[in-house]
Amino acid sequence: MKKFLLFFLTGLAFAGKVEIASIDAANSGVDTKTIEMLVRDAIVQQGETLTAQADRKLRVSLMPLGSSIIVYAEIENDGTIENSSKMKAENPDELDVVIERVVKAALANTASTETEEVGKISEKEQTELEARKGTFVYRHVGLGPSFWHNMDGEHLLGLELNYGRIWEASPQGAITFMDYNSISFGDDWIWHTTILIGGRYYFNASRISPYLGLGLGIGFASGSFEDSDIWGFAGGVSTGVVLFRTSETQLELGISYDCLLDGFGISGASSKLGIFVGLNY
Repeated sequence: MKKFLLFFLTGLAFAGKVEIASIDAANSGVDTKTIEMLVRDAIVQQGETLTAQADRKLRVSLMPLGSSIIVYAEIENDGTIENSSKMKAENPDELDVVIERVVKAALANTASTETEEVGKISEKEQTELEARKGTFVYRHVGLGPSFWHNMDGEHLLGLELNYGRIWEASPQGAITFMDYNSISFGDDWIWHTTILIGGRYYFNASRISPYLGLGLGIGFASGSFEDSDIWGFAGGVSTGVVLFRTSETQLELGISYDCLLDGFGISGASSKLGIFVGLNY
C-alpha cells in the first residue's frame, strides 16, 4: 500500500507537459515514424500532456546490440537529466511493449520493472517465467515401531503406519500433508491417528538430506482404557534423513512425535513417538 501511494504521489509530482526532443532510431533498422507513434501513445497513457514546447524534454534512443535492440529514454529538465530508463527488446516484435514501459518509467521516475503489467512482458521475461522450477510431488508411505502414552501414565508399544504427500517447492523446503497412525493390539489396545499439514526444512540439497519438520492439524484416539476416546487439535514434529533425494524414488529414515489434545485440554492428551522407514515416490 505504501509503495502504491509513493508511486501515485510521485506521478502527481512529475505529471505535466512533455516535449519529445528527439527520437534516434537510425541504427536500429526500425522506422522512426513507428517509434514516434509508440512514444506518443506511452506519454498519453502515462497521463502527461504532449506539447511542442515544454521544460521537460523526452529523448528516446534505439541501439542495436547483437540481434537485440536496447531502448533508452531520458527526461531532461532545464538542462539536467531528471531520470532515465532502459530495457532490452529481444526482437522488433517486442518494441511496442518495451518502448511503452521504458517511456512510462522515465516519465514516472521509476525503474522499468515497476511498470510491468500482466500481458505486457517481454519474450525474455516470459521465458524466465516459464523456466521457473516446478514443484516436485511425492507420495509417502512409512512403517515402523511406535511408543504410545497418555497423561495418566498408560503406555503401549505398537506399530506405526504413515502416509501422505510431500510438495518439494524448493531445494531447501517442502510442504507436507501427513496421516500418522499408531496401532497396538492385546488386552490393552489403542488406535491413535493425526492428520497434519506443515512443512519441512532440508539442511542441504544433496543426495543425502537431513531434515526437520513441523505440522498442525486434528486427530482421533480410541482404545480399551477408560475415557480413551478423544479427538481434538494435534501437532507434531519430525526429523530424519532422505536418501537418494536426487532420484524420483527416495528412501526416508525418520522419527516422528505428535500430540493429540482432548478437545482443547491437555489433561487427557494422547501422544506417541514413532520410528519409521519410508518410501517417497
